[in-house]
Amino acid sequence: MDFRDETQDWDDEDWDILDTMYHKHEFHLVPSRWADYQKLATLSWQTVRFDETNSTQIPTSSGIYAFCVEPHITDSLGACFVMYFGQANNLKRRYGEYTREIRAKQGAGRPYVKRMKYYKKAGYLYFYFVQIDSSMVPSSNTLAQFITALEDGLIAAFTPPVNKQILDAKVRRAEAAF
Repeated sequence: MDFRDETQDWDDEDWDILDTMYHKHEFHLVPSRWADYQKLATLSWQTVRFDETNSTQIPTSSGIYAFCVEPHITDSLGACFVMYFGQANNLKRRYGEYTREIRAKQGAGRPYVKRMKYYKKAGYLYFYFVQIDSSMVPSSNTLAQFITALEDGLIAAFTPPVNKQILDAKVRRAEAAF
């Protein structure tokens, strides 16, 4: 699907500016952050193409989620661009909040959700999720603390371009240097 469907009255220059804006993302590949990642649990990720019709596949349990862009243009070369990590007390409700925000009128909603709208319309946006229940939580943590620790660890390791909170001081200093 071509994003031009929504922008038929725009000229080619407008489209080129919009196209570039929606495609420019900075990914920071920091191998030392991957090495420092502390695996707190074995996470069994599930995935669905992000679409309103797939909401029935999302559970109502607590968990963490990620939005990824996947072009699927080769047979065996895996390419997944992690755009965002989040957490939810109810994954299904959170999924619904995103679908409603993406359907919102032009100009409404958060800027990063608007960016994801482009990838959704093109068919490349995927929703990954992991259900987290109390059986996974160490006795020293609450469920909420554990989910937050999982999310924080993933954000620190991957530094996705849409997550604005960079938790590690070393990464913040390196980002500020550029």
